[in-house]
Amino acid sequence: MIHGENDDLGTEDGARPSLGSDDLFKMKNFSVRIPNYLLDSIRRLVSNKQTASDLVRLSMEKTFGLDGVNTMKEYEELQRDNRASLERLVSKVKTSSQFSRAEIMYVANECHSAYSHKLSKYKRIKNFSIVSNLLAFNEMIKLRDATKPMTEEANRLDHYYHGCLGRQGRPFESSIDKHVHYIVNEIFGADYVHPTSAEMAARCFEVASRDEPELSICKLNDAIRPFIGNMILFLLRVYYIKNGSTAVKIEGDFAEPKMIQDVINESFWITPMLSENGLSCAVELRGRNVVFSLNNTPEIDDFIAALMSARQDGVMEAVVGRFHCQYTINSASPQMSTFFISVGGCRVFMEKEEYDGLCDLFKTFMENEDVSNARKNLMWIYGDI
Repeated sequence: MIHGENDDLGTEDGARPSLGSDDLFKMKNFSVRIPNYLLDSIRRLVSNKQTASDLVRLSMEKTFGLDGVNTMKEYEELQRDNRASLERLVSKVKTSSQFSRAEIMYVANECHSAYSHKLSKYKRIKNFSIVSNLLAFNEMIKLRDATKPMTEEANRLDHYYHGCLGRQGRPFESSIDKHVHYIVNEIFGADYVHPTSAEMAARCFEVASRDEPELSICKLNDAIRPFIGNMILFLLRVYYIKNGSTAVKIEGDFAEPKMIQDVINESFWITPMLSENGLSCAVELRGRNVVFSLNNTPEIDDFIAALMSARQDGVMEAVVGRFHCQYTINSASPQMSTFFISVGGCRVFMEKEEYDGLCDLFKTFMENEDVSNARKNLMWIYGDI
């Protein structure tokens, strides 16, 4: 019996309902749950000469290769428990282990889902995740072109990819490789991008990981390994944003409590602190009796991203209202001559020269060896965005 992913498998009398009146779908000793998009394909393939199990196998193999059923089973298991799945992916990154096709599908799907609706509170995110996403997709297509004959289905998929990438400034007949590099350099070349601008482009890797023919998993891993770690970092932070807790737990004390050298200029004083719970810091506005408290890595990251993004984006571009860091940083004038930082009803204004000094001071803070080493470890707990 064939079941769609949203179908109820039980009825009041305990019977398992079929999906159609055709006898093809009333088989004994056969039950499989499949995604709705595959169910539609199977229904289109129905003929009197094929059994339901044949159709399931053919559709799965067309989409996922000979191990399609096992791939889908593993993929569904990954989706059931995001925390456990992310722990598993992080472990594979750290040990340089091979990713399965299902794990690659999971990463691609979760990234697209995050861009499309899980980051609505974020005006800007770093560009590294979507750039890595596109480059991984490009390597997958290059591997396909090098090892598989060009088919009508491949041409159809390429047409779809070009549409998702957009056609700004590129002739449609250009190669996927040229189109991707144009998008990476021209559209996502800025340090910070809007999540919704990444959503359409991220569809490419999501669809390719699912619909492209089976490729050598060893060669596929070699091709995408430089990029998949960045996507997993992105998903770790998305998990934290959604749940308010980390997917990967801090085991024991993270570090011995340690004061890190303060970073100071004439207007600001940053006091970092490394403890068993991670990294935090206080930002004192000298002479104003104001201290901003940044209590963990995501808050520090969000504050710095807001500072840099506001300076990049220009006229009255709201940047924060970030999820955990409740600071708002903005340009206060059309000429960007004045900026403000506000939190809890308190708003602090500063001239551009002073604001630039705060941005530069945080760059110095991030370059501190103790801070840099701590962040390398904390990134695999909190992720990055």
